[in-house]
Amino acid sequence: MSTWTEVTGIIRCDWIPFSTTISGRFEEWNERCKLLQKLFAEETSPHGSEGQYIRAIINDKTLEIDDLNTIVLLGSLRDFTEDEINNQIVPWWENIIKTLPFIRQAVLTCTSSRKTHIFEKRISSDFDLYEPDCPLYSPDPGIVVHTTREVSKKE
Repeated sequence: MSTWTEVTGIIRCDWIPFSTTISGRFEEWNERCKLLQKLFAEETSPHGSEGQYIRAIINDKTLEIDDLNTIVLLGSLRDFTEDEINNQIVPWWENIIKTLPFIRQAVLTCTSSRKTHIFEKRISSDFDLYEPDCPLYSPDPGIVVHTTREVSKKE
């Protein structure tokens, strides 16, 4: 029997203002498109045994996503176990988080053999994205998990 890993995620960036037009900043838009294509290319994405991979959906009118600030990640990976999550998805995700600028919030879940792995990144302050004059004015309260399942933290 095959092991399937279901992957769902979303990344929200602040790298293109919502009021920016493509014609107003074509070079900047073009460079960011190239970066996204490189980061989420099929050959760099984790793959299942039948060639399925984690797809990134960016600027898709069918999903009503019309900006480069929203990246949706989806995948159903066959014969992809918890070991593959640790050996393939962890470094892939860490590379995305390290390379992609201006991430405001990012969440990825991978469920395999009834266990769900949750990856997340959130800015600790607006200083992470912008100049030092934009701090968030409260401490980070951490993560609240809404589930009836047991929750354990991976160190």
